[in-house]
Amino acid sequence: MKNKDYKPSEDATASDQPPTLQNITSKMVALGHSAVYRNFYALAVFLLTLPVTSASCERAHSKVDLVKSAVRASMGSERLENLVLISAEKSVLDSMKMSGVVNKFALHKRGLPL
Repeated sequence: MKNKDYKPSEDATASDQPPTLQNITSKMVALGHSAVYRNFYALAVFLLTLPVTSASCERAHSKVDLVKSAVRASMGSERLENLVLISAEKSVLDSMKMSGVVNKFALHKRGLPL
């Protein structure tokens, strides 16, 4: 929460800026105050983990519609979850080296249970 009366000077440095919630929680951990002020620390961590928007949640749900098809009826829920995760987190997948993923996949037994 910003102070309404706060007005940085023209030559303001980083130390002149009001502290952010992230800086406060980091300082609490460094000083050992996270144990003393457990409830405040838990509230601060909770607030820092809340998403600012629901866009990522909505994006994941829209990916389910893309993955759903006639094939979905024949696949298990775990595989559907994995495909949705891959589809929703494409940027993470693009940054991974595919050779490592393929090698890890090759180690697992495959085949359809009879």
